[in-house]
Amino acid sequence: MVITDSLILVLLITLIGILLPVFKTFIKRKKSSAKDITYYIIHTLLFYPIPGLLLESRQMIPIGGQSTDDMVNQLETGLSSQIIAINYGILLYLTALNLWLFLKRGNIFNWHLVLRDKWFYLIIILNIGLLSLSINLSDLMYLFLFSIFLLFGKFENSHIKKIINTILLLYFYSSFALIFLKPEATIFQDGAWSGIFTNPNGIVIVANFTLILILLAPYFNLKRTKWQYFNLTFLFSMVLMSGSRNALLTFLSIIALYLIFIYKLKLLKSIAIFLAIPILYYALVSLKNIDLISLTSNRILIWEYAFDSLSKNFPLGLGADFFSLENRMKNFPSHLFFATSSYSSFIDYIVFYGAFGVIVITGFMISIFRKTKRIHSLFIMFFLLFLIPNLFESYFRPPILNINNAVFLVAVFIINSSRNYFFFKQDSLIVEYPFSDKKNLS
Repeated sequence: MVITDSLILVLLITLIGILLPVFKTFIKRKKSSAKDITYYIIHTLLFYPIPGLLLESRQMIPIGGQSTDDMVNQLETGLSSQIIAINYGILLYLTALNLWLFLKRGNIFNWHLVLRDKWFYLIIILNIGLLSLSINLSDLMYLFLFSIFLLFGKFENSHIKKIINTILLLYFYSSFALIFLKPEATIFQDGAWSGIFTNPNGIVIVANFTLILILLAPYFNLKRTKWQYFNLTFLFSMVLMSGSRNALLTFLSIIALYLIFIYKLKLLKSIAIFLAIPILYYALVSLKNIDLISLTSNRILIWEYAFDSLSKNFPLGLGADFFSLENRMKNFPSHLFFATSSYSSFIDYIVFYGAFGVIVITGFMISIFRKTKRIHSLFIMFFLLFLIPNLFESYFRPPILNINNAVFLVAVFIINSSRNYFFFKQDSLIVEYPFSDKKNLS
C-alpha cells in the first residue's frame, strides 16, 4: 500500500518544495548570505524523506504481527529505483548547497568547532564504517554534508519560525489531510494514525522537536501567538492518535520540564510532577495488567537475545550487520525474526561496537547535556529529545538521511548556535545566563 503511485506528482512536490526558498531570494533580487544558504540546507534536509514516504510501499500490520514471508518480501523489495533516483537528485543538490556554504565561510575554519562536536563526528565515523575500512563514496559524502553544515552554517533566529512551519506543513497538516483522504494507507489495523509516516512511531522525533521549538519561541525572540497554542494542541492530538507510547512519554516529559523551569517550581513540586508522568502515561496507554513483554512490545526479548550474543564478544561488539536480514535468517530464533534492530539506539551502539560504542554514545549524551545546560536549563528539553525516544527505538543513526537524523542534525546545529546568539528580551519568560567566549567554544 502506497500513499500515491504518481511519480510526476511527487517530482513536482519535491522540486517546487526544495527550490522555493532559493526562488524567493532570486525574485527579491537579493544576494544569498551564509544565513540564507544555511536555511536552504535545513529546508532541503526536511524535504529529503518526502519522496520515500509518499512512494514507499508500507505494511499496515503492526511490527511483530507480520508473517515471516511478508517481512522478507518487504525487506528484499526495498525502495524502488524511482525513489532512489529522486533522492540522489536531492543529495546532489544538498552537496551543491554545502559547497556554496563552504565557499562563503570556509576561511573561518576553527579547530575549536571540530572539538566541540567530536563525539558527534565519532558516531558518524562508527556508522559509516571508517574503523572497519568498509566505507564507500556515498558514506564520505554524508560525512562531508554533516560536517560542512555544522562547521560553517550561520544561524538566524528567523530559521526557527520557518522550520516550525515547514515541519507542520510537511509532516502534520499533510498527515491529518491524508488520514481522511486515504485512510487505508495511513491508519494501521489497530487504529493507530501513521499519516505520511510509514509507522505510527515515526511521529516521535519530529513531533517532539517541533514541540521544543514552539516552547522556546521567546528565547528566539518570537512572540507568543494563538496559532502557537493551536499547534501545541494539534501536535498533542496527533501524538495521542498515533498510539505511540514513546511519543507520548517524551511529549509529557518535555512539557513537565518546561513547566518546572518556567514557573520555578521547588524540588518537591518538581519531583511530584515527574512522578505523575508515568502515572498519567500508563493511564492513557493501558488499563490492563502490566505485562513486561507486552508493555515493551517484545523489546525485552530482543534485548535479552542481543546481550546474550554480546556476552561472547563484548569488547569488540557484534558488528553493525548483527540485525541484517542474512544474519537473522541464519541465526535468529523465528519469534525474533521481525527485529531489524534492538529498538533502542543505546543498545544498538553497545551491541554493534562493544566497549568503544559504550564510550562514544555515553560521551555524546554527556556533551549534549552539558551544552544544553550551559545555554539555559530549558534547553535540556533537547537532551530529553535525544534520550527518551532512543531508549525504546533505534532512531539515532547518523549520517543516514531519514527525517529523524535530519532533525537530530538540525537540533545539534541549533544547540551549538544558540550558545553564540542570544535573541532575548527582558520581558521574555526565559532568563539569559552569561557565558565566556571560552565556554562558547568548548
